[in-house]
Amino acid sequence: MRLFLAIELTPELKRSLTRIVEALRPVGRTVRWVGTEQMHLTLKFLGELPDSALADVCGACEGVAAAAAACELVLDRAGYFGPANRVRVIWGGSSQTPAALSETARRCDDAFEALGVAAEQRPFAAHITLGRVKLDDSRGKLSSAVDAIKVIPARQPVTEMTLFESRLGPRGPQYTVVGRYGFRG
Repeated sequence: MRLFLAIELTPELKRSLTRIVEALRPVGRTVRWVGTEQMHLTLKFLGELPDSALADVCGACEGVAAAAAACELVLDRAGYFGPANRVRVIWGGSSQTPAALSETARRCDDAFEALGVAAEQRPFAAHITLGRVKLDDSRGKLSSAVDAIKVIPARQPVTEMTLFESRLGPRGPQYTVVGRYGFRG
């Protein structure tokens, strides 16, 4: 199974993110845009794990969720990964990652490292991938368009995390909910 842990997004947040995508679509001809139904905030990518590991994975999720605090996610900016002349990923996110969410991501690293999944080397930053760029041939126009986006802030409570299975296919990945784990408060 190819698994990841994520925060599901409210329809309001997805609408805000879709507005960003629609504003960028004309200049992002080489971007593979993420469909609205697939938008999420990844806490931890677990990768390919054997079916026999599922009980341990679910147990680790329960442990992380029991120690996690609820918080509020604020979508208030758009950005990109990569240099301005070679954008690789376009994202929507938060200018201030909630401390409780960062702590939950750290707990995920700890819990899954015990199951043999490598810890993330980069600090956690709350973002939602909107598009992946195979080849940025826009000569800086794409990065400039992202920089010019005015994001209307949208908020959502974060009270649970979801374990997803991801199946790759010719039309992109398909996500199936494996389990939902409520935070302590």
